[in-house]
Amino acid sequence: MPLEKEVLLKRIEYLRDVQKSLERGVEIAIVYGFAAPILNSVFRITKLFLGISIVATIVIGILLVAIAIIQREVGYRWREVLKDPRWWEKIPWIGIVGLIVCIASIVLTLLTS
Repeated sequence: MPLEKEVLLKRIEYLRDVQKSLERGVEIAIVYGFAAPILNSVFRITKLFLGISIVATIVIGILLVAIAIIQREVGYRWREVLKDPRWWEKIPWIGIVGLIVCIASIVLTLLTS
């Protein structure tokens, strides 16, 4: 039985590492999405920066789904090993904030054109 618990803990550790790398991808997409309206106000290439904001939003959406899937499995594994995580630990906050920032970026890019 301890071997099974150890294997589950290794799986949880692996999933957390994958989640951290996906969250890093979301952070990078947020930077691109946030920079687009600022750069558009300087260079006035609205289509390019609007495209960057839209792509950043799509990337964050995809990564948010992947993070949610990982969170679901981590929650399942935690229930097997120890306990159920609290409800706020299941929400991928970085993805939600990223989507809000990128949608705001699209609006700002349109307003600065």
